Formats: sequence, C-alpha cells, structure tokens
Amino acid sequence: VFPLYFKNQSSTEAVSWFLHMGMFTDVVLAYFFSLVLRVTCSGSPKLFRGSVPKDLSTLPETLEAEANQPLLIELERESVTILRHGRVASFKNTYAGKVTMGTPPQEFRVVFDTGSGNVILPAMECHSESCLSHRTFNASASNSSLQINLDGSRVEDVRLCDQVTIEFGTGTVEGELLQEVVCLGSGENRQCVQMEVIVAVEMSTHPFKSFSFDGIFGLGLGTLAMSERFSAFGQMVQTGIAHPRFSIFLTDNEAESSEIAFGGYNSERLLEPLSWAPVSHVHLGHWQVDILDVRVGGVSLGICDDGECRGVVDTGTSHLGVPHMAHKEFAQMLSVDAGELLDCRLAEAPSIEIILVNKTLEIRPDTYMRRLPLRDDVSVRNPNGIMREKDEVSQPLLQPAHESSVLLVEGANVTRSCSGRTMPVKLPEPLGPKLWILGEPVLHRYYTVFDWVKQEIGFGLSSSLRNTGKLIEMDPRGSLPMDVDMLLMQQSATTDLRSQMPDDSTVFVQVTVAVRVRRV
Repeated sequence: VFPLYFKNQSSTEAVSWFLHMGMFTDVVLAYFFSLVLRVTCSGSPKLFRGSVPKDLSTLPETLEAEANQPLLIELERESVTILRHGRVASFKNTYAGKVTMGTPPQEFRVVFDTGSGNVILPAMECHSESCLSHRTFNASASNSSLQINLDGSRVEDVRLCDQVTIEFGTGTVEGELLQEVVCLGSGENRQCVQMEVIVAVEMSTHPFKSFSFDGIFGLGLGTLAMSERFSAFGQMVQTGIAHPRFSIFLTDNEAESSEIAFGGYNSERLLEPLSWAPVSHVHLGHWQVDILDVRVGGVSLGICDDGECRGVVDTGTSHLGVPHMAHKEFAQMLSVDAGELLDCRLAEAPSIEIILVNKTLEIRPDTYMRRLPLRDDVSVRNPNGIMREKDEVSQPLLQPAHESSVLLVEGANVTRSCSGRTMPVKLPEPLGPKLWILGEPVLHRYYTVFDWVKQEIGFGLSSSLRNTGKLIEMDPRGSLPMDVDMLLMQQSATTDLRSQMPDDSTVFVQVTVAVRVRRV
C-alpha cells in the first residue's frame, strides 16, 4: 500500500489520506505517466487567479452522443526522429487531438493517454522553454476559471496555494490547480464538462519541447487522477454521456487518420466483433488484463505459467513492454537479419501471440518491428527500460543510452538487423514483477474499446489499410522516408535537442504519489 502523505512541516497541519486503497497510482510505459507526484503549498503567485464563475448555468451544455454516433476526434500522428551522430536511426511517435478549455474556449492539442488520470495544460504564466514553444492557457481571459486547492476549496490567498510536482520518467511538470470547463469536439457535437485540471507553471525542456502537442488528457481509471473531480472521462460519465465508453484507432501510416471515439465506438473501424476482457486489479487504476500465456512463433515463453502475468493497455506507449526476466530472450527471438531490406516491417519474422481470457492477440512483424534496419553496433533501445525497486523512489528512472556508430542503409560490408520495438519492465509488486505493457505494437493492429462502467476492454481487428492488405509496397525491400534519404547523404549534421533523445521509446511512469500541504 502506497498512501498519499500530507507530511508535517513547521506550523502546519498533518493529514493522512489514502487515494482509493492507496495503491500504485499509475505505472506503465506511457508517454505521460508521471513518476512521482507531490502537492505543496507555495507562496509564489505564478498563476492568475480567475474569478468565481458568475453563473454556472451559462456554461456550455453537455451534449450526449447518439448510441450509434459517438463523438469522433481525429488524432494527428507526429514522428520525431532519433539521431545517432547526425543520422536518422529510428522514430518515436505521438498521437494528439484537439480540445478546448475555458469560457470563451481556448484550443489545445493533447495526447489522450490511458496511462495517466489528469488533464495537464501549460499556463500562460509558465516561462519555461517548453511552455514558450506551445500554446498556453490564459486564465485571466476565461470567465469560468477558478483557482482551487487539492480539496476543491477556493484559493483565498495567492501566496498560499497547493502546487503539484509531477516527475515523469523523462521530464518534470510543476503546476497549480484550476476548476474549469473542458470541451471535446466542436459545433453541435461538442461535449463539455466542468472539472478540475492541472495547469503547468514549469515544464522541463526534455521531452516536452520536442513534440508539438500542448498537454495531456488522462483517461486512466479514476484512481489515477488526483481525485475523482480531476478525472475527465469520469466527470463525463457522471454528467450523462450516452455510453460510458471510449475507443482508440491508431495507425502507423500517412495514408489514413487515427481517431478516438467518446460515447461508444466506431463500428467502421472493425473487421470482426469485439472480444471483451475484464479489467484486472481495478483498484490499481490501470486498464490492465490478465495474460494467460505469451508465445513467439508458436513457442511459449513459460513466464506466465504461474498465472501472475498482466498487461496494461496503454495508448501512450510506443513499445511493447516485457517483464525484465524474459526480455532478453524475447527480443532475441524477434530479431532477424535485415539482408537488403530498407523497411523492417516487411521482414519475415515470427508472430507474437498474447493469450487473454477471451481473446488471442496476434502481433505481426508489420506492427512490432522498428521501421529502419540498424547496424549491429548501433542501439536505439534504452538498456534499462522501465525499472523501479521498492527502495528506489527518488532515483531517475531512465539512464541515457550511449550513442555508437551511425545508421548505415546503403551497401558496405556491415551486418544489419531488424529488431522489435520492445523494452524491459522491472517493477515490484503489486504491479510487477510480471507486468507487460501493451502499447502501439498491439494498438496498431487492434481497435480497442474501454468500458468505464463494466470495467472491461474490447479488442477487435482494426480495419486499417495494413490489416486489409491495401498498403502496397512497390519495392519488395520497402522504402526509406524522405528525410532519411536526405540525412543519409549528409556528411555531418548539427546535433539538436531531438538528436539528444536517449532512445526511441516514450516512457513516463508514475509509481508513487506523495502530497505535502502547508497551511499558516
């Protein structure tokens, strides 16, 4: 049990509070899973304190989606290049869609992340380099903005306010708390909810500056949020959304768009009926399912024979997370010689079978392989993956991977390999030690539906162009992206922020929540 602690300070009042059983609040390889979250009271008035909403009845009305017409939001795919000595070696992706906040509405692009529970947007008062490169929220321009403390009370003294510090696996956000109106969609299909959000007053340069999205829209179960009032979808369910479900369609090619559906699912995105798996260990707050077995090329790894394997289904994870004790063998079973291939998604490699209670997920090389072949002495994988020992609460989660030789795609006497997008996961109980992370390699193949009330996840083969065989490659070796062709012809390149990214995975992990509130 990991409680939230309101720790004593001089002239302060101590309170002990457990957040829904106080278990690990969020733990996965998500883009935006926070590592450590602390709430403190700070005297620095960094954020404009808006007035109390004059008349809540004037706020945008929440509109219910029709049973067969969920609210669809297009997700824009952004690829960030990973460089090794000035050459493109790999990519990391994000998927972001538009939301608005405030009255009148201010528009932002956010990552919809099932691995975290809060809505986080940068504040106008944030002067960090990352904030200055993104849209920021102007509370003074919103009639519905009200600064609050963690308990929901209005902030009376700007020098005494609750602040949140969220430490991610690869970055940090400091923020303050607001009550605001958050809206999805536009026009007649707009759905709005009044809820509590985190507005960032400081954001670390890495990794937030590297991506174009502005913030995070957490969709984890209620216990991953600061409180139920901070859970966006939880508040949507309470205010009467037609169907308490949201659904994800992700694609890895430029020929079709990804999307998220609120209030049901888009049947046009399915090639088969949904198969439902119950959420396991709901009190931990994760969308996770029991895994009965995992096979590579039809051969069982044997790691799940004791019934202890579970998989977190995470829309914010770029890789397939594998329990650390099985990762080396697992990765070797997927690796194959690249030969003349330019696109490893065309490689002849074994399929992965993930056996769930009511469904077997078959993951093929076209979704789990890294796109680019690499020389054997080049690594874009973080060797540590995600790891957390019971007594390692304040240590950095990730260590930078070392750069070695450049990517080499054209001829020369070198050996090139195709490798899977995997990384090791080492976490203690209650989430570990046999925790799998079902990220993009799974979600690129399966349309996924999350049922908030029944607490179950539906899987169905998606109708993506790749699954339907409509992606035709003229060259059997595949092709290189245009920017890779250009960079491979360069003799040298100036290293920028993106080239300093340690690996091609996206990892933001929250494993504990600590709260400290000061009062005078």
